[in-house]
Amino acid sequence: MCPQNSNSELPSNLISIVGYGTFITQGYWKKKINVEVCLIKDFIRIFPKGNWFPYALPCKHSSFWALRFCVYEEELDELDTKIKKDWKI
Repeated sequence: MCPQNSNSELPSNLISIVGYGTFITQGYWKKKINVEVCLIKDFIRIFPKGNWFPYALPCKHSSFWALRFCVYEEELDELDTKIKKDWKI
């Protein structure tokens, strides 16, 4: 869950998501709430041949850095649409 800010109460319909790759390079995290760097433990990022974007796969004792930020529940569909457009899905 997204942390509550002691100075101003955050709405309850915020969802915490982690972004890496396209989320960072395309700036999807900009103007989001509570953006912070986070370490994703026991996962590894891979770049399969022929793919320009990374995948995150479970891998014990591995880790990578990503961004954690909060979005409103309604924004999830918007992010999905942007990603599908960028990836031409």
